[in-house]
Amino acid sequence: MDHHCPWVNNCIGFYNRKYFMQLLLYVFLITWFINITLFSYMYDIVMNIYKERLAYRDLYRASMMLSSYAMIATLSVLISLFFKFHFKLVLINTTTIESLDKQGSESNQKVNLTLTFSKFVLSDWENWIQVFGDNKCLWFFPFTLENGRPIGDGLNWKTNSIIEA
Repeated sequence: MDHHCPWVNNCIGFYNRKYFMQLLLYVFLITWFINITLFSYMYDIVMNIYKERLAYRDLYRASMMLSSYAMIATLSVLISLFFKFHFKLVLINTTTIESLDKQGSESNQKVNLTLTFSKFVLSDWENWIQVFGDNKCLWFFPFTLENGRPIGDGLNWKTNSIIEA
């Protein structure tokens, strides 16, 4: 188990971690797409308010749109940070719970996830395909075929022979 996700109402684990990462990626992309495409429109609204060219009856609509845009911009930043965190976890082959255990055991010192060494940390490529499977064509689609499944069985893990010795 990686963690329980209230947004998908399920525990994220070995067989559905790929789908969780896809969810984060797609939400990341759509929120930034909305931010970028609406930026000039929001800028025009702000300039019209500033130059007092906006009628009083349109002020309510403009304030609702600006507050909605502020919420999606905030969500974009938060999702970006969340996606970056989980992307790093995939590359170093660890789970959210394991990363929290390491942070708690360091007596409130910040843990650099890129310097985490364990016998389960393989190369970035091997860690990546362990979650997303061998078939590159299926990495971005929310289904798996036999060669697109995560590598392993979720109980036994390939280990790094250098650190294990």
